[in-house]
Amino acid sequence: TNIKAKLEDPAVKHVTIIGAGYIGIEAAEASHKAGKQVTLLDMIDRPLGTYLDPEMTDILAKELTDKGVELKVSRSKPSQAMKLLAPSKRTPVTLKPIS
Repeated sequence: TNIKAKLEDPAVKHVTIIGAGYIGIEAAEASHKAGKQVTLLDMIDRPLGTYLDPEMTDILAKELTDKGVELKVSRSKPSQAMKLLAPSKRTPVTLKPIS
């Protein structure tokens, strides 16, 4: 697939993943194992936060950051827009919740 080819491409150094749900966490792990720098973005305040309690998500967040994954999660209410700086182009990115 195209994603697999990008993970194998030595020219691709950094991967940014939007969404820290099950698929986003899995994509972050695969990207890290492929030797990429990884940034994981989410509008809620913790990875897998809609599925797990804070005690478990704290463990998960520590595990991810210990592996070098950069977590960029919202520190505000999920209903507010989250402004981020896209790492590749240093372009502002605004994430808004889907209603």
